[in-house]
Amino acid sequence: MIALSGLRPAIVVTQVVLTFGAAQLAGVAAAGHYQQDQVNIAEASIASADQGFEARTQQVIADGTPHASVDPVVAMHQRLQAQAIPSSNFFIDRLRIDALNKRAADTQALTRQVAATETQVEVTFHQQLVASVKDLRDQVDAARAAGLDAADYAAFADATEKANSDLSVPRLEQQAIDEVKARFDTLTAATAARIAATNARLAAEEAARQAALALQNAKDSAQSALQNAQAALARAQAITVLKVTDNQVAINGLSQKLSQDLASNAAADQFLALAQGMRAQTALLNNLVNTRQATYDLLALTRRELDAAQAAKDDVTAERAQVDALAPQLDAAGDLSTIANIKNQVQAIKNAIDSKYLAALYGVGKVIVVSTDQERLVALQDGVVVLNTLVTTGRPSLPTVLGTFHIFYKDTNYHMCTPPQWRGTRYDYGCVWVPYVMEFESSGYFIHDAPWRTHYGPGSDSENG
Repeated sequence: MIALSGLRPAIVVTQVVLTFGAAQLAGVAAAGHYQQDQVNIAEASIASADQGFEARTQQVIADGTPHASVDPVVAMHQRLQAQAIPSSNFFIDRLRIDALNKRAADTQALTRQVAATETQVEVTFHQQLVASVKDLRDQVDAARAAGLDAADYAAFADATEKANSDLSVPRLEQQAIDEVKARFDTLTAATAARIAATNARLAAEEAARQAALALQNAKDSAQSALQNAQAALARAQAITVLKVTDNQVAINGLSQKLSQDLASNAAADQFLALAQGMRAQTALLNNLVNTRQATYDLLALTRRELDAAQAAKDDVTAERAQVDALAPQLDAAGDLSTIANIKNQVQAIKNAIDSKYLAALYGVGKVIVVSTDQERLVALQDGVVVLNTLVTTGRPSLPTVLGTFHIFYKDTNYHMCTPPQWRGTRYDYGCVWVPYVMEFESSGYFIHDAPWRTHYGPGSDSENG
């Protein structure tokens, strides 16, 4: 009995231990099944997330989102798929389950990032479409300013803006942008062509206007030249001894040609050629008449110098006889060559008289004689006149000093300034640069050039002399 009583507790304990171990084994099995369920669920989530990513990526690209915008996210997904996931142990492994769940969550995040990429592309394309429509409207204004009817383009811009106000598919937005840009390019080319045509027309009109103006100016020039030639001919014909028959024939021929060209509306260069020919005839006739008159003037001056030399007891008998012989020859001379020859002979006689009379009067060497009455300067070298010119002497209130003087100072590029006593008065002329000066009186009297003046001779001394 004692023995039997001692075994029962041991058996009971053994049963309890076995029961507890069985329960432990049953718990471990249940936990393993739970873990596997969690793994299966996580792996299914990953597969679903991958499918969702692939589907969304294909849809985004099909919608027209550029590969350049999608490819970086695809590369991130590929790197995510390539990452290793911890393997399972016998016991429950939360590390693997958490890694699987994170993989699914990251894939879903990338799917949302792909969608966001498409949204950003949609925004960018919409902004480009708005800018393209604005460019088209601006070009419509430019086309209208150039004279084009751009109503169709304006209506297209309005319709495009209205139809695409809520467009959200990149591919369709890109199509709309391309259509607007094509219309813009077409209208721009048409506008440029119209502007070029307008400019060409305006240039042609201006060229025609300039040509018409040049033609009219050439006609006016020819007609004016004819009038001047006819006036010069009449002036020469009034001197009956002058031989101007050839000039008359030439002018009549030019006049007839002018009438013909006016009737046929000839080119401008033909009228200019006629004008040049008429001006040449005018120059010939004026030279003939002027040379004849200049010879008479020289003859009269020589006679006065003969009288002055004779009054000074110089023997000028031979020179007077020569002058008297040339006078009737000049009266009868009718061509330029003869008249010029007579003039040269008279000038030689005058030079001979000058060398006798003026040298005796003023001496040899360089002599300058200024007449304040005649407003004239005569420069002589050993009695021969080398310069005879009109001048302007001092004004009546500031007269040039009279007497015999010697040049004691000469300079070029001289800075001539108002003397101190005249500054602030009506005689103050400031300072001027004078190319040449010769001082002949110590209180400041100069012979100098005056390039700022245009009038010399009698009376010019009252004009700020």
